[in-house]
Amino acid sequence: MWKLEWTPEAEMQYYDILSYWTNHNKSNSYSIKIMNEVEKSEDLLIYNPFIGQEHYLSTPYFKIRSLLVLKNFSIIYRITDRIEILSFWDNRNDPAKLERLTL
Repeated sequence: MWKLEWTPEAEMQYYDILSYWTNHNKSNSYSIKIMNEVEKSEDLLIYNPFIGQEHYLSTPYFKIRSLLVLKNFSIIYRITDRIEILSFWDNRNDPAKLERLTL
């Protein structure tokens, strides 16, 4: 089993997304759905970190992987001696913004 850590930036993105959907829907039901799916994804990652597909931002020295959460979100991570979550990404955002966040 691998150790999993969220970067402060990824945690902030995650909480911002949860907050947005709670405020937007005037309910926390969708945010709870996201949280449950993220928890399932974390469980998958700690037992099989290579389950996510290699991300297009990967380089030979800095491999980045992506795991889809629901259909609109992705966990962007890299594997070192642990699983480091770099971003909790809304897939509807501009991909250029993700490049600035992860590099």
